[in-house]
Amino acid sequence: VDPEFMAPGVELATRLVLDFCGGTPTETEVVGYAGHVEKIVSFPLSEVKRLTGIEVPRDESLGILTRLGFKPEGASDVVDVAVPSWRPDVDGKADLVEEVMRIYGVDNIAPQPLGAHDAVNAKILTVLQIRTRAAKRALAVRGMMEAVTWSFIPAKHAELFGGGQTTLKLANPIAADMSDMRPSLLPGLIAAAQRNADKGVGDVALFEVSGIYEGDAADQQRRVAAGVRRGTAKLDGSGRNWAG
Repeated sequence: VDPEFMAPGVELATRLVLDFCGGTPTETEVVGYAGHVEKIVSFPLSEVKRLTGIEVPRDESLGILTRLGFKPEGASDVVDVAVPSWRPDVDGKADLVEEVMRIYGVDNIAPQPLGAHDAVNAKILTVLQIRTRAAKRALAVRGMMEAVTWSFIPAKHAELFGGGQTTLKLANPIAADMSDMRPSLLPGLIAAAQRNADKGVGDVALFEVSGIYEGDAADQQRRVAAGVRRGTAKLDGSGRNWAG
């Protein structure tokens, strides 16, 4: 959107109306717009090389910007570039590098292989992440499906599983039945299994590996694994066989 084109645009639209319909227009009045404030970006031409790895000649970089409506000024490596009114998305020197490369051609960027490492990379995952993955895999290979349930549960469910403390009640719950932080994963899994049964899928095996809350202190949040089976869901599958 070019705010400077408002007046010319109104004139053009008015001319079209007059040509097709006739009439007498009033004077154009612009309210609430003080005019375009020109944005100047200090642009080191060396940024093109630094960000893309390509040496684009100075004259070509300036020519590209000029053809796109920018107004570069300066004789040194750092030029001041006036951004046109129809380019509010251009805010810094990286945006100007993108404009140069868009026209110069990103296909000119030569592929570079990654350097080889002499040493074996250190572990990326934390101990907790490794254990979480192992627990999920162990439960999944036993025919269970992973579920992601809410950390908030009804107060009566929390009390049944050892929760319900005042410190674990939400000050502003998103719903009346999601008022307490869960002390166990089982309430959410049991509710999920029941919702499946209500929709005709009674044989389900669900598990979850996530956090539970025993208090409001940092060391009172633990990551645990839990699972439920309902109906005929067993390790070797669900449903009845020929033997009943």
